[in-house]
Amino acid sequence: MAQPRSAREVFLALVNVIADGDLDEVPGLYAEQVDVVHPFDPLRGAPLRSRDELRSASATARSSAPATITTISPRPGSGAGSANSSPPSARGMTQSRLSRDGTSAVFPP
Repeated sequence: MAQPRSAREVFLALVNVIADGDLDEVPGLYAEQVDVVHPFDPLRGAPLRSRDELRSASATARSSAPATITTISPRPGSGAGSANSSPPSARGMTQSRLSRDGTSAVFPP
């Protein structure tokens, strides 16, 4: 019989599947009967009580996730964002996009 995972191993697995966007794997990290509450949920949703409820919540989260995540950050060497600089202008910034299919791009190049 396989050794059960330690709490640390389960936590790291959870962090990794969420970071990888593989929400289908989340329910498999939990027991059949659970009590999952999301403390930062602004809508204060009801606790999830079973693995099936986790699967449903994961499917809902996946279907409502944005198709593209956009971040804006200082362009390397532009001085934008340093303690001694003025507020960044559009010329000192880059925009990165990560799509659901895993493709990414940086604008301007």
